[in-house]
Amino acid sequence: MGVLAGFVPSGLDDVIAQKPLSNKKVFVAHGTKDETVKIERAHEAVKLFEQAGADVKFVEDEVGHKLGSNGMKALEEFLEY
Repeated sequence: MGVLAGFVPSGLDDVIAQKPLSNKKVFVAHGTKDETVKIERAHEAVKLFEQAGADVKFVEDEVGHKLGSNGMKALEEFLEY
């Protein structure tokens, strides 16, 4: 799964506790200057994905609400795996 400049909505504690993402790989890329979805929401999402059992690859870039060059390169590498 890939999450680009996104977040996890609240109210999923019961679902997360069931570890539905065990043995799954998740890619998260987010801009540190994102004013639409603040970087803190991405950090929270990473924690929730990990609590749900996922193996998370997280990349930050100094961009707004878009995928930066570091994120694009990391996404390509993630998808090749």
